[in-house]
Amino acid sequence: MTHAELLKSKEYWLTQIQCQIYAEVEEYLEANNMTKQDLANKMGVDVRFISTTMNGNFNYKISHLVSLALAMNKALVISFEDFPAEVQP
Repeated sequence: MTHAELLKSKEYWLTQIQCQIYAEVEEYLEANNMTKQDLANKMGVDVRFISTTMNGNFNYKISHLVSLALAMNKALVISFEDFPAEVQP
C-alpha cells in the first residue's frame, strides 16, 4: 500500500482518531489524578463507556464525543482539510 493509498483509507483515519481520543482521555486522567471511574461518575455514565472509548471498540457518536470533551473541560473541534497535492487524484 502506498502512502497516498494509506491516507485515503478509512481504517487509517479511524485509528488516528482512536489514538487521539485515547491520548486526550489518558492525559486528562493523569493531569487530574482521576480514574476512569471518576470520569464516568463525572459524566453520569457507566465506567464501561470510558473503557470502551479508550480501547477504540466504540463507534463514536458526535454527541458522545461532545459529552466526553465537555467532561474534560475541552471543546470538540472537527475540521475537514484538503489532502496534500501528492495525494490528490
